[in-house]
Amino acid sequence: VERLAPDSATAISIITLCKFIPEVFVTPIGGVLSDIYDRRRLMIYLDSVSAFIALSYVIALRSGNVQNLFLVTVLRSTVSSIYEPITKSIVPMFVTNAEDLTCAATLNSMAWSTMLLLGGILGGYAASTLGVEACYVIDFLTYIVSALVMLKVKGDFRVFQTHESNNDNLESDKDGGKKKLMAKMRVKLSRLLQPIKSFITMTIDLFMYLFTCGFGLCVLLKASGTLCWGSQDVLNASFSYVHNDEGETSRRLGIIYSCAGIGCLLGPIISNLTIVHGDRPNTIQLACIGAFMFIITGWLGIASAPSFEVICLFTIVRAMGESIIWMNASLLLQTLTSPAILGRMLGFEYSMARLTEAMTSFVAGRLEDSGYGKHEIATLQALSTGVIFIFWTIYHLFGSGAANKRFSDFFHSGTSDAASFPASKSEVV
Repeated sequence: VERLAPDSATAISIITLCKFIPEVFVTPIGGVLSDIYDRRRLMIYLDSVSAFIALSYVIALRSGNVQNLFLVTVLRSTVSSIYEPITKSIVPMFVTNAEDLTCAATLNSMAWSTMLLLGGILGGYAASTLGVEACYVIDFLTYIVSALVMLKVKGDFRVFQTHESNNDNLESDKDGGKKKLMAKMRVKLSRLLQPIKSFITMTIDLFMYLFTCGFGLCVLLKASGTLCWGSQDVLNASFSYVHNDEGETSRRLGIIYSCAGIGCLLGPIISNLTIVHGDRPNTIQLACIGAFMFIITGWLGIASAPSFEVICLFTIVRAMGESIIWMNASLLLQTLTSPAILGRMLGFEYSMARLTEAMTSFVAGRLEDSGYGKHEIATLQALSTGVIFIFWTIYHLFGSGAANKRFSDFFHSGTSDAASFPASKSEVV
């Protein structure tokens, strides 16, 4: 973005929106697909498509037009949005025990954090020495490797069995000509509209579930977190920028993302060692609430930082809180939600999280272009995080969501299958 639109915080905000907007509107579709089709096969197909989209970035950069970069970003975000609920909802199909699911979620988070750490270092080095285009070639190769790994996984990963109607028998209608043609047209139209009908029906089922499950508001826990760190992309670019030195700017940005990777690696480990117990959902919710304090500390430290090194230090602190919320918010839903609706649940959660992150990112970019300093914006993020922390603390103290005693009693009864949860129609969110 700096190469194609120098010194434009608005351009950074726009490309962030190009990334986030498809995630808001497309992710629910990924959730529905996840609950209908084989999740492993979907992951293979999407990895393959993503590989070639990564190469499209090279063409966009060489075109010299920032709008081409926006277009490719939309395409990539669309595919990754479909992918997200699929890859999250397949985990409980491998791991069914509550404690083991916590370990699996932690390992998944650690793997992601390690890649963020190494990606920041290698990406910054590759961008400054080989050029930005080389990073996208490497990205292409990683998608190919991911698809090959999933090809090695065997088994049936569907949770919803489709039943096709036997309408083809209408073709043998004894009435001739016109009636037979009309029957065929009705069958074809029905098949054409079936995906739309399924999406609407399954979405209605999702919202009914949210209002009767007793923990529906927890689906917005991650979204409230992204409100607290949504400005990070804009601010990271601002804190990393070195005038007339693209190489040093790339190096610094790589360092900041590596520091974020360190924080994301440490956060889940600390929460698992101190608070989280897989068979006690209330501890997962409590870990998310406590993580807001890390974010507040991180933003206040960044706002008052006298040097780039101090910014990196408090980026680690802030990222610890982010990773605890990001991992445990999904883990909470994986633990409590019925497998048959989990894909849609995680899709909606991710969609709302990206919506709030996009809003916060855009506002941060506009504030910076309007004359607000990056340190002032960091301070505003700390204050908004404090308000959200108070809200969730009250929610937990009043026994709402996973703090409801019936969930802990359910696990202690020896049953750990979320599909067996008693959903009370009188209990709203």
